[in-house]
Amino acid sequence: SKVFHLGGLEAYNKKSNEYTDKTDPLADLIQRTNKYLLDLRLIKWITQKQYEHLSIKPNEVEPTHLYYLP
Repeated sequence: SKVFHLGGLEAYNKKSNEYTDKTDPLADLIQRTNKYLLDLRLIKWITQKQYEHLSIKPNEVEPTHLYYLP
């Protein structure tokens, strides 16, 4: 974004960690993505092999890391 923020690195890290702990966006994203892929599989728009390749295994992923520039 084109917004200028003033604040310390520790404050941003704390705020982002609190937000991700509170919202847990990864679990919701995985669930919605896998459901969409299953729906595509059931109406035969993708093959079983494609479904298996594209579906997300929750124990194999982690959210991206945020980096703040000083």
